[in-house]
Amino acid sequence: MKPILIIALISGFLSCKKTNPSLNSHSNKNSYKIMVPKRDTLIKFSQNLHLYFGTFDYSKNLWKDPVFISNTKDTTVIKNWDLDWGSELDIRFSPNKKYLVLDAIIIGDLSDGGKEDLYENYTCQLISTTKTAILDSFQENCDGQWNTNNEWVVNGEVVFIGSDK
Repeated sequence: MKPILIIALISGFLSCKKTNPSLNSHSNKNSYKIMVPKRDTLIKFSQNLHLYFGTFDYSKNLWKDPVFISNTKDTTVIKNWDLDWGSELDIRFSPNKKYLVLDAIIIGDLSDGGKEDLYENYTCQLISTTKTAILDSFQENCDGQWNTNNEWVVNGEVVFIGSDK
């Protein structure tokens, strides 16, 4: 996992400011521009689907704006993904590649009577790659792992049964 993170971070530092119009065709309220890097930062996890992070927030050291990109270059926004969330690229795919758990971190400043405090909120999102949607959100169950039945298991307990239903 660390080599992927290092490669992704290096690629992020080498990104350019050009946008690719073919990737900017979102018309819903979750629309945003995807920055096209000089180096390939696509995370390929199946024959025809990649995970791509559109931007890197240098001030917070987080990857942002994940989308799925097919081999035909169609992009799909992850339904219910909050644009304030960022990721350290802790991505865990199920064995059948139909699900993934992705960290979703919010880092920001709170103002309380003129005093600024930094806050961090760490969660992770269970995402269906076929529905391109968040199925569940965890805060306590992020330290789990996938078993061979495509179930998310935390401390020996099945938290997700490996089905969209």
